[in-house]
Amino acid sequence: MSLEPVIVAARWETDGEFVPVEMTWQNRKMVFDATGRSWEDAEGWHVLCMCAGQVFELVFALQPARWLVRSSTSAARLA
Repeated sequence: MSLEPVIVAARWETDGEFVPVEMTWQNRKMVFDATGRSWEDAEGWHVLCMCAGQVFELVFALQPARWLVRSSTSAARLA
């Protein structure tokens, strides 16, 4: 699986939580049905997002600041 640049729209919740709501990837806008687990590591902040039954792993990297999506072969075929 590889990391690819992606455009993400997100919102701040009143409790301070940052929630991705959609992404534009491979010239396709995808609105998330749900978000799940999130965690931080050396790559950045990760969050699992679901769209049309497919799970995507988004990563917000700090150096340089950008959103990435971790894709698999099956996810790339769906886009």
